[in-house]
Amino acid sequence: MAATVEHDIDTLVAEMHARMSSGQADSTGCAYARYSTDFQHSIIDQLRGVFESAIQLGIFIPRAFVFYDTAITGKKSNRRGLNAVKHVLAKKSAKTLLVFTTNRFYRKSYNCSKFIEEEIVEQGLRCVFVRSGIDTGLDDKWRLPLQIQGLVDELGTSQYAPNIRAAHESLFAKGWVVTTLPYGYMGEDIAGPLTKRHLTRQMIAIDPELAHWVKKIFHWFVVEGRILARILEELNDQNVPPGPKSDGTFWTPQALHYLLTNSAYRGLWTYGKGESVWQSKKDYSKRVLRPTPLCEAQFENLRLVSDEIWFKAQEILASSPQRNAGRKPKDGDQATRPRILNGFLKCPTHRCPLKVGGAYGRWMFCPKCYALPKSKRPLYSYLRRDLTLRRICRAIADAIRADDTLVSDLIARCLTAAAEVQKDDDSRKDLTTLTTDAEKLTRTIIFTQSNPGETEHDLEESKSQLKMLRGKRANVRAEIARLTSTRERALRVPTEAEIRTWIDGLAATLEAAASGDDADAGILRNIIELLTGGKIVVEQMGDRKPRCGWHRVRFELGLVEIGSSHFDLVQPANGSKREIVVDIRADPEARIAERHAEPAFVLYGQGMLVTAIAHRLGIERHQAAEAICIAHEHRDLPRPDDGRVRRGRVSDKFLKPPLFQEIAEEAKRLLDEGSLIEVIAERLRCNRDTVQAALKYWYSQRGELMPDMRNRRKTLAIKNRSKSPV
Repeated sequence: MAATVEHDIDTLVAEMHARMSSGQADSTGCAYARYSTDFQHSIIDQLRGVFESAIQLGIFIPRAFVFYDTAITGKKSNRRGLNAVKHVLAKKSAKTLLVFTTNRFYRKSYNCSKFIEEEIVEQGLRCVFVRSGIDTGLDDKWRLPLQIQGLVDELGTSQYAPNIRAAHESLFAKGWVVTTLPYGYMGEDIAGPLTKRHLTRQMIAIDPELAHWVKKIFHWFVVEGRILARILEELNDQNVPPGPKSDGTFWTPQALHYLLTNSAYRGLWTYGKGESVWQSKKDYSKRVLRPTPLCEAQFENLRLVSDEIWFKAQEILASSPQRNAGRKPKDGDQATRPRILNGFLKCPTHRCPLKVGGAYGRWMFCPKCYALPKSKRPLYSYLRRDLTLRRICRAIADAIRADDTLVSDLIARCLTAAAEVQKDDDSRKDLTTLTTDAEKLTRTIIFTQSNPGETEHDLEESKSQLKMLRGKRANVRAEIARLTSTRERALRVPTEAEIRTWIDGLAATLEAAASGDDADAGILRNIIELLTGGKIVVEQMGDRKPRCGWHRVRFELGLVEIGSSHFDLVQPANGSKREIVVDIRADPEARIAERHAEPAFVLYGQGMLVTAIAHRLGIERHQAAEAICIAHEHRDLPRPDDGRVRRGRVSDKFLKPPLFQEIAEEAKRLLDEGSLIEVIAERLRCNRDTVQAALKYWYSQRGELMPDMRNRRKTLAIKNRSKSPV
């Protein structure tokens, strides 16, 4: 395109210079032209009018002084062609600037008037607008006509926007392509009028290959309960074509979040959701969401996911912002740091979720409890993450196997659900109430968006309020979708064999997790959330002494609830739940510290550091320290000294022998052979100070005095390093 424009300009300039040369002209000028979009090609038309006027005025325009900008808006100030014009005018290489119309400079009339006044007239130069005949060099009466003409041109460039949007809305209502299509859709050619670019019109259709991945993403996120980070890894590992908001090569968190929040996948399409607002001071366009889209339409033929799945995804995104937080362990050990219970465990006093902490992130604690004095903390000890998960899974698996009435209860629930579908008066009332609530929340959201406040505090408060309101609206819409789908679907009562097979599979999954085997974290988390309602209360038990306390967890187990969810039934209004109490306490034979108490005590008596003892026994340092304390208690001995105090009394302070100790024997052997200290250091690849320390260590271990190296040197046959063999 650029080469074609340059060629056309060369041809036009040659033609115009043939009509009037520089010797025939009275002065030199420059020309500027611009158009806004890729669909326009008016540079030559503008320049032809400019050159015609220049010939009449006796102004010669050299080829080097012809400037233009293509496919760039007049709202932008930083333009290559316009900057070149300013440079020429600043050097006064040209006396006159010729332009076709006022809006070729700027879209806004006040910007055009400012440029003419400051950059041209005040510098003693001249500007001619070819189409309107405004010439700043004739007299001082050009300002009012320029302002009027600028307003007219500005109005002309903006008056067609409503008409264009109205035309787009009409095409959108037919299901034709008028904007960029979301991921999973494509355009299919249809018979009809051509587009402005003389291309065939297209209708929105589902792309089978990409739509498959859209459905899979929603299934992973909602049904299997995978976190966004794992979904991103799966998409990029399988080289799935990336969607919008990605970098074009890999899926990004922004691209995945954009896909999960797009209502087009449930068949609700919008046009004009946002608009571009130009930021004059910053010289760029910013996209701003409108309070309501210009047009909405429901296309069931373009639906990829059900309302229930889509709204459930919005509920998860709105209510669990920290669900995808955190980082992977550096050592790759996720078994001791399971994230499955994150957000479920609650403090009984403060009602807040427990946070991850402790050594290597393997424990959980209440942050509000740890802000209190130690003697007043309701939860005063850390909770082991892996042990808690295993104990809870074991308790639930045992409860499922011990429930003899679960099969009959689920069958009864299925029959009740089928009857409720036939009598949907109550559900219709619930739908009406929920719809009214959703509309109220939407109005509140719109009002909050329109009145964000002025101070920083007001803006933060509005942002927090919007987040909370959107979360509530997502919950209400999810419930509406669930009730709607319940009324519309035909229920099938599962057989006893199907229910028993499902129960056995559920118990096997929990049993595997209780045994420490690998399990799909998303599926297991979803199971525990449905069974417990996502609320597990942690209580402190035992004495407030070291190694005397443990935890007890309480939760209400709803076996019928998870069965209802699995078999796609209406959730019972007041399901039969029973309380489960589990002590989170390691078995005595499984306690590492107790099993290693005796060997740790023996090594401790030999003067080994606690870290060295842990290394020798293959356990962690804190476990070795606890084992030593237990051994002292069994013998009624005083509590061991603080490790930092004891370290000063221990002769061997290193877990791994330092270099001077490792080379002591070899250094003494070379010394006996008559080698110089410098030669020994070179042979052992260290410096002379390390060799001196090694020899001193060797002699001190045997209670001998180290000989004077200066006197020894006099007894050697070879005293010069350069003559010593290496």
